[in-house]
Amino acid sequence: MMTEELTNELKIYEEIKDRLISEGKAGKYAVVGDGAFVGVWDTYADALQSGYSKFGLAKRFLVKKIEGIEGLQFFTRDIVCRA
Repeated sequence: MMTEELTNELKIYEEIKDRLISEGKAGKYAVVGDGAFVGVWDTYADALQSGYSKFGLAKRFLVKKIEGIEGLQFFTRDIVCRA
């Protein structure tokens, strides 16, 4: 089951995907979180690091490869931090 938060992030990505592709960003990685598009990075690792830097471990965010034809891929993580 997809969370409402993830559904919203995917919706935001879908709304900007065509523009990103037309700008030559295909093959790069978009970060969407907290109801907004954050930016584009060249590598998955850079995009993931940016997401963690911006949102930390407490908030979910989406890192999505920008592609014209999408394969079925879902990634999830559940991290519990205890002090």
